[in-house]
Amino acid sequence: MIALIVVIAGLLVGLFRGALGGGGAIMTVPLLTFALGLPPTHATVGFLVVVISGAISGLVSHLRRRHVRPGIGVVFGALGTGGAVLAANVSGLMDDAVLLTLFSALLVVVAAAMMVKNTRRRSSRPSSNHDGPENRPAWSDPRSWLPLILTALVNSLVTLSLHTSVLPHLEWEAVGPFAGAAVVGPALGARVGHRINTRLLSLDFAGLLVLTECYTALQSVPRLLG
Repeated sequence: MIALIVVIAGLLVGLFRGALGGGGAIMTVPLLTFALGLPPTHATVGFLVVVISGAISGLVSHLRRRHVRPGIGVVFGALGTGGAVLAANVSGLMDDAVLLTLFSALLVVVAAAMMVKNTRRRSSRPSSNHDGPENRPAWSDPRSWLPLILTALVNSLVTLSLHTSVLPHLEWEAVGPFAGAAVVGPALGARVGHRINTRLLSLDFAGLLVLTECYTALQSVPRLLG
């Protein structure tokens, strides 16, 4: 039963990543924490493993298709390493309840940003049940993902290097299959994303983030105040 939950959770993350062009990985931490019972620090490292696995898979796919525009990604990745190091060091000083509370706040910010963005898309063009190529956002072009993939890969590798002490104790029996399913999921999600209204899917995902935030806050805030 646990194995089934792991695979379904990983596929869910991958499906959203593929259908929306990214962003689904943000669900990794709450899924690993609340659905699979990992400590928040281990779930954070598991998140990094998922991001790195997905980034490597995406990078290989782009290289095969010769969508090679690595310059911007490498530059932004290098610039972001300072922030990644700072965040990793600060998070190591925080209690699990504080980390989850901050993460729930991050979910609200991301959900709000998605809602605002897609509301503006709604008001700027006529609605349709299916997004044709002319109506799709810029990130629907696979070539535009490569810089983002490289940025995520560089920053995640740097952050993971600061958590190497956790790796021998990580629940690999859960994180491994989860990451594998999250790598497979985007291929399925991309097919779904080309057949449905991506604006509505983004709003649905934003709603899912809000629900996840509420549950995360209910679990972490009482512990923080207590």
